[in-house]
Amino acid sequence: MCIRDRLYTECEGIVRRLLDGSAIDLLGAIEPFSDQREVSLLEKQIRTSLLNNEPVAALDRLHTYAVKFIRRVSDQNSLKYSEDTPLHGLYGQYVKHLAKEGLIESEMTQRILKTFISLLEQFNHVRNRESLAHDNTVVNHQEGELIVSAVLLVIKFVRSIEEVRTDEYTSESDKKVEFDDIPF
Repeated sequence: MCIRDRLYTECEGIVRRLLDGSAIDLLGAIEPFSDQREVSLLEKQIRTSLLNNEPVAALDRLHTYAVKFIRRVSDQNSLKYSEDTPLHGLYGQYVKHLAKEGLIESEMTQRILKTFISLLEQFNHVRNRESLAHDNTVVNHQEGELIVSAVLLVIKFVRSIEEVRTDEYTSESDKKVEFDDIPF
């Protein structure tokens, strides 16, 4: 097979995966949130795995990315945690914070967010016992895709909440600057 044919075949595969509506749909959740080299490497490896339709290969990297991401969000919201706090503990504390701040309007949303606490607890198990993080037998492709999609959905939601909060804070800061510009 010549290089042109091989490239064409690879492109066809990518298009099929994009049209399948797999975890790639949520790939936008993996965006830079830090200039740390480690975060950049994680993002690249997760993207590559998902674009190659290998969600199982992304599981352990996605777990590490999610921990770093939720820690960053916790820091931005002045939430305290220790280095030993697991992903589900960090996320659970964040969900309580959202509820306390009145940022969750729907009871259904609150239930979904709380349900994800136990799902993220199980994600710790998957990372340690059913992913390539260690010498494990890994989950099958379909389950890997479901797990990756669920975690990406959580990250996407948290990003959306934090973007709204950042926009509101920026708007308030802009108003304050305008007020401070009054010359008296």
